[in-house]
Amino acid sequence: MIRFRNILTATFVTVISMQLSQAYAFGLGDVAGAVTGDQKSGVTDTGTLISQGKGLMGKFSLAFGNMTAAEGQTAIALGLKEQGDHLLATSKAYAAGNVEDSDAIARDVQYSEDANKAINAKMAEAGKVDANSQKQLALAVPYYGKGIVASVGLPSEFSNWAKSAQGAISGLRTNPLEATKLTNGVSAPLSVATKLPDLITSFSQTSKNFVLRQRKQR
Repeated sequence: MIRFRNILTATFVTVISMQLSQAYAFGLGDVAGAVTGDQKSGVTDTGTLISQGKGLMGKFSLAFGNMTAAEGQTAIALGLKEQGDHLLATSKAYAAGNVEDSDAIARDVQYSEDANKAINAKMAEAGKVDANSQKQLALAVPYYGKGIVASVGLPSEFSNWAKSAQGAISGLRTNPLEATKLTNGVSAPLSVATKLPDLITSFSQTSKNFVLRQRKQR
């Protein structure tokens, strides 16, 4: 059983490596460049922009839910139980689509980035983990893969949409009621658009370090 689990983990690590390579090919290796896409024109309808923003938030929740699940399992395995439990609770909330408040999202993203620093510091320490911790790390593997796949293209999607939304808000200066409606309706995805580059950079680094550590554990 242990040998089978090791083979399964090795297989998943290989898959993650492939997904990381594909992700970097699509721009996750240079997130700053990924957010400079051309602005899509012709989208000025308030309802359409709000609807598009909600769609993007759904994609973000899927990606972030998987990211925090991967980070949570890894944190627990490395002895960071308090942070791990917090991240797993965060993952469940985003998987359920229950987080829409901009301030709450900002706090969760910051917590994830801070946790990644602690996780990476732990992974940099020498020595193998015990059998139970290795089992816990194996639980993180599929979430790393899902988080990477769900993140590909998100920065450019959010950036292009944000340019349209901000342009529409500026164009509604003579219609304050409609401008307020649009501003309130797109506040969360606009906030996420500014945080994605650093968030994905942080998660990508943790993913790479996780793969490297798992390879050394074989």
